[in-house]
Amino acid sequence: MLSEAEIATLWNNLELVACTRPVALAIRLLLATGQRRSEVARLHARELNPADRVWIMKAKDVRVLIENGDWIEVDEGDGDETLQE
Repeated sequence: MLSEAEIATLWNNLELVACTRPVALAIRLLLATGQRRSEVARLHARELNPADRVWIMKAKDVRVLIENGDWIEVDEGDGDETLQE
């Protein structure tokens, strides 16, 4: 696990290392959201809502941390449902 200082250093220096801008943006998205690499890799522009600054994920693609600390897979029918608050 990275400390806040390590995250800030990484965030601010990504493009100074041998890293392309798209890779730097993907790493920043990983850091900002805490999502898994596979979820970020599968991200499609239609899942983003820039106006509300949200990523609308399909329920079938999400794992949820429940109160006791266990992870559960979300099983929502055919997977076309989106998670709503």
